Amino acid sequence: MEGAMKGKKKNSAIIFALVILFSVIYGSIELTNAKSLKAKKISEYNENKMKIESLKGDISNLKETINESGSEEFIEKVARQEYKMVKPREVIYIDKEQKNN
Repeated sequence: MEGAMKGKKKNSAIIFALVILFSVIYGSIELTNAKSLKAKKISEYNENKMKIESLKGDISNLKETINESGSEEFIEKVARQEYKMVKPREVIYIDKEQKNN
């Protein structure tokens, strides 16, 4: 009987050690995965923060353009650039050398 008790204690000690070993390995893997995920999320956060700053600048520029769109200078600029309009009695000279380049 004593031999059977020693064998059971030895087996339970080995099983306990294996459970602890697997728990440590699993915990290490999960910790590594968590650190990797954290680094990825920080990178995404920084990228999104840069995009937000860029978009804020774009919004500011668009607001400025909207505010200027009612001015005579803006209307004249659009008429000249987009629609190739000219003022009455205004003569436009086109340099053929520059046009070919």
